[in-house]
Amino acid sequence: MAVLRKPAKPDYTLPNAHRPIAHINTLAKVLSACVVEDIVHMTEIHKTLPENHFSCWPGRTTSDSLHFITKFVKDAWRKNEVVSALFLDIKSTFPSVMLERLVHDMRFRGVPSQDTNWIRCKTQGRKTALRFDSYGSELVELFQGLDQGCPLSGVAFQYYNADLLDVCNTSNSEEIIMFMDDALLLARAKTLSKANSKLHSMMERQQGGLEQSQVHQCEFVIDKFGVMDFSRRREPNLAKRPLTMLECRLPIFLRDIKIPAISVHKFLGVLIDQELHWKDQVNYTLQKGSMWVMQYHRLAKLSKGVSAKYMRRFYTSIAIP
Repeated sequence: MAVLRKPAKPDYTLPNAHRPIAHINTLAKVLSACVVEDIVHMTEIHKTLPENHFSCWPGRTTSDSLHFITKFVKDAWRKNEVVSALFLDIKSTFPSVMLERLVHDMRFRGVPSQDTNWIRCKTQGRKTALRFDSYGSELVELFQGLDQGCPLSGVAFQYYNADLLDVCNTSNSEEIIMFMDDALLLARAKTLSKANSKLHSMMERQQGGLEQSQVHQCEFVIDKFGVMDFSRRREPNLAKRPLTMLECRLPIFLRDIKIPAISVHKFLGVLIDQELHWKDQVNYTLQKGSMWVMQYHRLAKLSKGVSAKYMRRFYTSIAIP
């Protein structure tokens, strides 16, 4: 198992600044891809996963999830309501998976036993060694977790955390969006305080978000939590002075932990602002594009630069992806 550094981390002495990638036999990858194709096909036909569980199957892309968020918020605005959103992040996504619980969840949602039996056989008796730079560890036996880099891991984890989507009560104007280890809880109401109360209930009610994380041993990264109030409304206070959006933001408390109110948050690589103007995302994209143009200009100098043929290949293979 190779240990790769995550980009743009300030301190690489911390374990969570690295990502382990499993080196899998080529034939095993082919077999995994075949099983994934069968499971995805079955998921599409029988709708065994919720509609708002994005990623890993057709019609559930990042763009679709952002359209879902925008529609939910603007539908609320049209009825003179506001929306509160709680951004969640799951810690150690693939290593935290309990294999027997995974098989149970997949069978519960209708995945055929031949597929779950194959997954059980694939994940039994595994051993791995960590390798980075010139260091190589001793072989360690794995009793839980999925292989990061395996085609099967993404779809399997979707079934593993699908129970979190059952937390919301859609009749009470509640929704949850999942995209692998990223989750977004949405609640709409007439006031921000009522919408925040719904978010609090979704997390702390019986079989709520916090209980589901304990059952599945999927620990949330608390320091990445953030609550955002989607509103363009300026509510008056007792002094009859209109409050700014900064003053209107309301934090929430989960088990005595304060979740701060934020105005901008990156979700699936896109900066979402509380008024849905997308200015922060536009500026971020322009800055990123300008950086690429400057790097290309340095590489493609006429005197000592890379030839146009290889620059085009670099553009199609690196820049576009």
